Amino acid sequence: MRRTAVVSIQIDLRYRMKIIGETVTPRIEEIYEAIRQCYGSLEEPTFWFVHDAEHERPYQSVEQALSRTFTLKEVTDTNDDVSFVYEVGRGERTWLLQLSMVGPFAVLLHDATGGGCEPVGLQAADEIEHEIIHAIQTRGIQILDREILEVPVALRLYNTDPGRVRVFQALFSDTDILPWGNA
Repeated sequence: MRRTAVVSIQIDLRYRMKIIGETVTPRIEEIYEAIRQCYGSLEEPTFWFVHDAEHERPYQSVEQALSRTFTLKEVTDTNDDVSFVYEVGRGERTWLLQLSMVGPFAVLLHDATGGGCEPVGLQAADEIEHEIIHAIQTRGIQILDREILEVPVALRLYNTDPGRVRVFQALFSDTDILPWGNA
């Protein structure tokens, strides 16, 4: 019986992805499954997982590792964020790190305090960004790149128009405009 439910979810995910014109990959299916499980419903989502994550603090080991060599300031706004949001700094440089409450996913944005910002992918620009990424990945958390963050999700959120919801909003922050501009 359980196997049938899993198969129907995979078919549903493929159907949703096909409708919005995306290619389904195992990574996208994993992300969609995490979204569906946390929110309970794509049409009528619940947000209890935010409260639970705030109490469980699942990323304490990342916080501890990064705070050894970086300044770390939590700036999470639970009115909009479904992630733990940190300003990570060293010297004059600052990044914005978001660790999802939905599942083991992260986005690292560089130039977070400047004008625009851009997701840092696995091909980090320099040694310092590699150090941040290493601290995240060694704890089983996936760094998501811009291509994945911009995949549409058929999820109803409060602040983002339904046709504009992307993986970024579902996993990290319900803001209508992506930090690097709209997809």
